[in-house]
Amino acid sequence: MQVLALDVGAGTVRAAVVDVDTLAIAGDIQCVEFKISVPTAQAAECRAADVWSAVAKAARRVAPAKDAIDGVGMSCLAPCGVWLDAKDQPLTSVWLPADRRSRPAARQTWALDGERFLAEVGTPPVPGRISAIVWKQLLAQDAYLGHWVRSYLHLNGWLGFQMTGERRFDPAGASLTGLFGTMTERRWLEHWCSHFEVNSDWLPEVVAGTQTIGTLRSEAAGEMGMIAGVPVKVGTETLASALLAAGAEPGDVLIEEGESPLAASLTVEPHPAVDCSTYLFPFEPNGAKYICVVPLPFGIEAFSWLHRLCFAEMSETTFFEEALDRAVEQQTSVCFDPPWLAGHPLAVEAQHASFRGLCSATERIELLAAMVQALRRGWRRALRTLGLERPGRLFLSGGNVSVWKKVLPELAGISIHEVQDASLRGAAIMFQQKSVSR
Repeated sequence: MQVLALDVGAGTVRAAVVDVDTLAIAGDIQCVEFKISVPTAQAAECRAADVWSAVAKAARRVAPAKDAIDGVGMSCLAPCGVWLDAKDQPLTSVWLPADRRSRPAARQTWALDGERFLAEVGTPPVPGRISAIVWKQLLAQDAYLGHWVRSYLHLNGWLGFQMTGERRFDPAGASLTGLFGTMTERRWLEHWCSHFEVNSDWLPEVVAGTQTIGTLRSEAAGEMGMIAGVPVKVGTETLASALLAAGAEPGDVLIEEGESPLAASLTVEPHPAVDCSTYLFPFEPNGAKYICVVPLPFGIEAFSWLHRLCFAEMSETTFFEEALDRAVEQQTSVCFDPPWLAGHPLAVEAQHASFRGLCSATERIELLAAMVQALRRGWRRALRTLGLERPGRLFLSGGNVSVWKKVLPELAGISIHEVQDASLRGAAIMFQQKSVSR
């Protein structure tokens, strides 16, 4: 069985044909970009129609043999709210998780009853990570917007609606709305719907990410270059798909590299915290597992930034093999704190990075040493938040195993695995009958 696997990220749709049994990718992975607009310094938005166009274009590129595709699975950046009117048209642009314009709504929710929100929803009420916070901010800008809404979806649910005409939420996405009792009843909560001025009638049924929500409609099939009638899964957010593809178990840790790197782990005993996002693992039949996500201050790419800034005469190989080796052993009074080069995704207020303790005698190797020490502190803090002394296994989505082992000596003796194209493979695993038990 071969399926079209889609991975919708920030500005890019990746698509591949994946064999469900072997998880081998047939042919090349196709990447199609869509435009991200930044109308203000705090903004990051796109048009839902542009995402759909990119999905359709990517599908056409990888599915030339139309009758060879047996289904469509999705992994999708989340949360990305999509609000539809009576004609099923998006009413606003899609605010991406990197968007921070909803800070006023986040502050208001924290001030009203932030601790209760965290205890029930599992994630603190912060901009970017909770779609209802975005909705509250949109209402503050246009009080009449709510009069026109008929459906509340996330981006994967909206793409599924485009393909099948059926509306659904997956459990992870529902958790990240801010309207769902992740830690309590595991249903839409009327008191949070009331707070965020959301009509509960707008919210569709919540189903497992592996559930087939319908079959590909003729119109969508034509745009995607496929045959109508193949099953479509609602899918889920990208970290959940990556954990599924990695075969992670409670106690394992997945590091997702990127501009704002994240450490994620599965647990059966979640403990919501202000610096952790907790949501349902969307493939368990009874919600037995949760995903806990903690931001890391920066990833390996940050060292490349300092390489370009201060060590430009060195090759990349020399920098990572010689300069970084020296920095790991270097003693310094320089402190890289706060260390948030790309901001803190679970903080309401803006977070920035800063070197402290500099003087005229400070050498560049000390800056690198200070970054090494900051990443170590951030890693240890992340483990404590995840409730772990050390990972059972470590999965790295961005590679760089040797660098991580060099910077974090406590990784010695831990089984480390690189996971390539995990979100695409996770989208395919959703078609396996026993995908939950991988």
